[in-house]
Amino acid sequence: MSRSPTRRRALAVVLGAVALAASACASHAPQNTLDAQGPEARYINRMFYPVGLIALVVLIFVSGMVLYCVVRFRARSDDDSPAQIHGSTPLEFTWTIIPLLLMFGVASLSIVGIVHLYRTPKGQPITFVPASAGSPPTVQGEVLDVHVIAHRWWFEYDYPGLGAMQDEFLSPGEATNTALVTANEIHIPAGRQIRLDITSNEPLQSPENKPGEIGPGVIHNFWVPELAGKIYAIPGHITHLNLVADLSKVSDGHPITYYGQCSEFCGISHANMRIRLVAETPHDFAMWVAQQQQTQQSPSAAVQYTNPQAYTGYTLFNGAGTCYTCHTVAGTNAVGRVGPNLTHLQSRQWFAGNILVLDNNNLRDWLRNPQAVKPGANMKIPKLTEDQITALIAYLDTLN
Repeated sequence: MSRSPTRRRALAVVLGAVALAASACASHAPQNTLDAQGPEARYINRMFYPVGLIALVVLIFVSGMVLYCVVRFRARSDDDSPAQIHGSTPLEFTWTIIPLLLMFGVASLSIVGIVHLYRTPKGQPITFVPASAGSPPTVQGEVLDVHVIAHRWWFEYDYPGLGAMQDEFLSPGEATNTALVTANEIHIPAGRQIRLDITSNEPLQSPENKPGEIGPGVIHNFWVPELAGKIYAIPGHITHLNLVADLSKVSDGHPITYYGQCSEFCGISHANMRIRLVAETPHDFAMWVAQQQQTQQSPSAAVQYTNPQAYTGYTLFNGAGTCYTCHTVAGTNAVGRVGPNLTHLQSRQWFAGNILVLDNNNLRDWLRNPQAVKPGANMKIPKLTEDQITALIAYLDTLN
């Protein structure tokens, strides 16, 4: 049965409102900025509500005035026109001062919030104490410094002072080859202050550049909504972000993974540049640091008989497969700085910018054609046979 234009418009409005409301519903929302899981995120929420309330009041008032004027002052004839109030000093003064005061109020809240959120944390830097005399490794201190380097399209994480690798960029006074370097998954001790020093960089040997050409880099953005706000990662510039994960939510052996992403469009695989932040107890974090400090060993000649596939994969990794030119495996001849550090690949649950679960099936798909899995991926490798892929996976499976 046909409906009148008025009814059709009313139905369209109702359906639109239902669709808008339904779009806000989710049974699993791991990137919910309103579900704060740390003091920094809760501070942002406390700032959000007064500002949001002011905006809501302004919206309701302005919308109400518009509807009132549409109805009250609608033209009733061709000659009908409302009374003119131009030149009314009290009215013009009022509608100038009120918005000005509101803007000053919002600006003041914003400035106070920025100063608080990006302050330099106070406390002793976290140091690592190795295991000794039957005692497990521990971490001491209150503030953990992590260098975050955004690449296309994955994040590198360098922990100055916690390892023996080369940091992507050095803090003032930081010695060379004293960092713990990893990728994709960032681990932090819950309950401790985390200071992120963030930048964006394209390595000198980026496959997208001509030989010898320095990569231009692009702007990225680091954002883990449940723990902190977002901050730009800018080439040639270092920005800072503080975050803390609630210690009460974790226990030994039971960490919590918080999800985030790059929130600044950075190219064709922007949506495939994700963040997984693992918050764990200080004890578990110390155990993780101790494990990450271990280096791998180049297989001996005997391994070709005990584990021939892994040995073949190792020779391929450091030879015709050209993996060693882009990736580092500490303790071996692979010292590439273009791609993610693979020294402890199997200690991670995800790879390829956190879009794939780390298992042999996904590794096979990735090694067959990285660009098919992740459009625009910088990983350019020779065409591999299935036997070569099987051998490479066997070697990668040993990188614990």
